[in-house]
Amino acid sequence: MFFNNYITTFVLVLALLKAYDATALQAPDYELQKHIVTTRDGAKLETTFFKVKSRYAPVVLLIHQCDVDKSLGRTGFENIADTLAKTGINVMFYLQRGYSAAIDNEAETTRTNSGDRVKDAEDVWNYLKSLNHVDSTRVALGGASCGGRVCIGLASEKPNLAKGIMLLSTGMSEPLYRQLPLLDLPLLCITAHDDGLAYNSTLRAFDSTKNAESKLLIVKGELHGAVLMDSHPAVLGQIIHFFQQTLR
Repeated sequence: MFFNNYITTFVLVLALLKAYDATALQAPDYELQKHIVTTRDGAKLETTFFKVKSRYAPVVLLIHQCDVDKSLGRTGFENIADTLAKTGINVMFYLQRGYSAAIDNEAETTRTNSGDRVKDAEDVWNYLKSLNHVDSTRVALGGASCGGRVCIGLASEKPNLAKGIMLLSTGMSEPLYRQLPLLDLPLLCITAHDDGLAYNSTLRAFDSTKNAESKLLIVKGELHGAVLMDSHPAVLGQIIHFFQQTLR
């Protein structure tokens, strides 16, 4: 009886150790953090930071789209961030003004002007680069829809900041087209074929860039923004590959 109990206990311990090892192997190799960034005019922006364990790692700053129902501001970039962080790349994304349920009265200070949104992005970047485990010489930007316009504006204001920009369903105006050749950065331009303005803008943005490493990805349908990744899994793979190559 004692011997049988001993064997049973030994087998149970082995099973528990095996389960523990499996859990450890599956655990993400990063720390998920929440930060609050105070802008130059005193507004509070809620950020999510996927902090990798390497002390001095590259970083991607992602900027969400300005959807009408304000739901996609809280989702859409998690898969990108999770996958990149597992490969050793820090990722931060933040909720633009009016998109955070956790910050009181933020909707009253919602910024609809692209120039003002760029100032907020600049404040987030200044905070991000102050974190001592971030390699501020290896930075890439990514944005969906209006977030892509903010990325272009931020890169224009800080010409030496980014190594590349991912533009997802980004409609543009004439001044932005004129800025792209001046930046001379690799672009990943993604759009759905039937997405109207975003489709036409994406084609023109790709034609405007002088960088030979820029890439254009067109998928079927009319979906706009982050939801493209749900219906077209290859989009996520292309985004990950672009950031890895840009920050290598």
